Amino acid sequence: MNASPVPLFSPRLSFILSQLVMHWGNRDTPRPSPRADVLAAAFALSGGDTSTPDTGRLHLAACSPYAARLVAATYEWDAPTSALGWPGLVTAATHEANLRLLRQGSALASILLTGGDIGMSVSLEGGAQVRWMDPTTCRLHPWPFEGRRLTVRIWDPRTVAYRRWTLLPRGG
Repeated sequence: MNASPVPLFSPRLSFILSQLVMHWGNRDTPRPSPRADVLAAAFALSGGDTSTPDTGRLHLAACSPYAARLVAATYEWDAPTSALGWPGLVTAATHEANLRLLRQGSALASILLTGGDIGMSVSLEGGAQVRWMDPTTCRLHPWPFEGRRLTVRIWDPRTVAYRRWTLLPRGG
């Protein structure tokens, strides 16, 4: 089954995505770089019209042109390069890795928020697979995070408690 994400712009999705970005990267998976800009982009994916950048993303461009470019590229907006440039330290390969991280991370956050049945597998962009082990645990392959497990959480105002998900590498 392919991922069917929750609405693109969601503060809940953005909060989970930011937790994933903070732990993304290991020997086999590039870390976000520059990290602060990628985190800013993750937080900026939290609200607004999906067809054009809103005022918040325009303000983001004033603070981090590269973060604004990542947001625009994530959802394939036609934004002028002059307004959404990137720092000289970001190579094309780093940009592609950051963009893949935001797309895969957004899809993974959506999958967690949507939930799944035990044993259900979901494919992410780039060939990654998520398999539900129980309602709060997923196995992921390939494993893009540092460490051997990751727990992410979000406040659920309906239950007045945190929802938590544990991510584990496949077979580990």
